[in-house]
Amino acid sequence: MKKFIYSLFVLACAVMAFSSCEDVPAPYNMPQEVIDEIAEPSGSGTAEDPYNAAAANQLGESLEADANSETVYIKGIVTRFDRDGVNPEYGNATFYISEDGTTNNEFYVFHCYGLGGERFTSEDELKVGDEVIVCGQITNFMGNTVELDQGGYIYSLNGTVVPKDDQSTAEPEGEGTLESPYNVAKAQEVIANGAPDEEVYVKGKVSEIRGLNTQYGSLTYYISDDGTTTGQLYVYGGLYLNGEKFSSEDQLKVGDEVVIRGKLVLYGSTPEINTNSVLISINGQGGTVAGDGTEANPYSASQALELIKAEQFESGTKYYVKGIISKVEKFDDRYSSITYYISDDGTTANQLQIYSGKSFNGEGFSSIDDLKVGDEVVLVGEFKLFNGTPEVDKSSEIISLNGQTGEGGSTGGSGVTISDNMLTLTNSAVTAGTETATLNVAGITGLKRGDKPSSLTMSDGSVITFDANGETNAPAYYETDMRVYKNNIMRFSCKKTIAKIVITCSADDRVGNKTATVSFNGNEAEYNNVFTEDKGGGVQLRITNIVVTYAK
Repeated sequence: MKKFIYSLFVLACAVMAFSSCEDVPAPYNMPQEVIDEIAEPSGSGTAEDPYNAAAANQLGESLEADANSETVYIKGIVTRFDRDGVNPEYGNATFYISEDGTTNNEFYVFHCYGLGGERFTSEDELKVGDEVIVCGQITNFMGNTVELDQGGYIYSLNGTVVPKDDQSTAEPEGEGTLESPYNVAKAQEVIANGAPDEEVYVKGKVSEIRGLNTQYGSLTYYISDDGTTTGQLYVYGGLYLNGEKFSSEDQLKVGDEVVIRGKLVLYGSTPEINTNSVLISINGQGGTVAGDGTEANPYSASQALELIKAEQFESGTKYYVKGIISKVEKFDDRYSSITYYISDDGTTANQLQIYSGKSFNGEGFSSIDDLKVGDEVVLVGEFKLFNGTPEVDKSSEIISLNGQTGEGGSTGGSGVTISDNMLTLTNSAVTAGTETATLNVAGITGLKRGDKPSSLTMSDGSVITFDANGETNAPAYYETDMRVYKNNIMRFSCKKTIAKIVITCSADDRVGNKTATVSFNGNEAEYNNVFTEDKGGGVQLRITNIVVTYAK
């Protein structure tokens, strides 16, 4: 009985204890978990229905590293600035936006232009709390940063809408060559229609400098036809003049007029000049100069170098080039020729090789001392890209040396040039074009060994007549070559004005006499294998092929 009463007493005490504590407040608040509100992606990315920050981030996260989206519109409130904030020097701003103006669920906007694509001119043009709609391409930079890529702009600022005019008003023009580079509008058009694989030349004004890659010495920038951001073209990782590396962003400035050689590509949705393009000129300096390859207006060394690199020359056509000797490499006593280099300024930078060149009128040099570094020369010869090396081929001859021209030459200002197994007859009164007529002796039919034809017909119907000119031995056919003996004459009656005749011979000791002469009269030319010695037969001319090039 006592145990039962005792148990009731303990139970009553416990009930009283719990009841007495019910109304006593806790000494501190119980900890609660704080969870940021996650914004739901919304919008379709158009100007009328822009993405919110969450949708923009979602799109960016779905992209591969460094890939770009199509152009989209994103709406938000500026939450904070990054890097230089609003930078009037470069005319752009870097900032974050979110849907509610807090730092939750932010989207990163990198190097964005101001309202309507205009450059920022002062730091107070954009503030934290401003409501914006930005337009541009979203990128996943290096696979770890989603952002609006450089080149975007503010489409709407606090309700004020100013669309950007992305279309250049310039008419597309140019052929993509050094002499006629594309303008930016034409380059954009070419890219849109499928860019070619080969390098082309583009001319424009620098509209924006993006940045220097110090590892590769390359600069990324934009060009346009008028120097504004309207219709600008992206130049990714370009090199400086002569393919040298950039050492500073200051080497190129907004507003500079440039000519660039490079490949056009469409990278994702971005038209651009691809990496490793080369600056040919800046504001007319350092690259192309006025020259058309004629005797009256020769190419500069750098211009010839660029033309050969781009293979923009006619094989078999001779061009005039002017430069200063930068290196004299070797003398070849077999051919009495010198291999040397020329450049615009006499330095070894951007120099052009003149391979196995000859002196005035195709005559041989007597020693390597005939040319010196610093000599100014004008020469004429054929261009060649030999195993990747630009050069003037071995048929070149000097026209002037330090302003002095060589003596001699044949009637009418034309000349006879012998180089190895090649005989060239040049009419210097006209400029060579590209149209030719040919005769291949191996292809002649209807003749037998020892025949003495009075004439042969070329590919276009032009006629070559042969004359013994009083000698016992008349020109004769010998299956693989046509032989012209001492004092024999060849007369050419062609369809058009003759600029030059290139004769390939069977050997370098079968190229005719050095005393031979040639004269030109419009569509006609006469070659005389003159020999004046009392004894001997002189040097035979054994012809395997003839190419007549007509004047322009």
